[in-house]
Amino acid sequence: MTRPEVGREREVDSPETNGPAIGSPEWWEEWDRRWEAFDRADQQYLEARERLLKRARRI
Repeated sequence: MTRPEVGREREVDSPETNGPAIGSPEWWEEWDRRWEAFDRADQQYLEARERLLKRARRI
């Protein structure tokens, strides 16, 4: 996975998100976790959609 460029990095935790500083290792770990969760959900959606389309073709 290619990580996007960070527009600006902060030395302290972000008050807007109450999370790790943008660009920090902890921030990238969270990014990776969220991306993987999104990818799994997207895959599940595509598989369910394909099953429904196959079922609709039989009717």
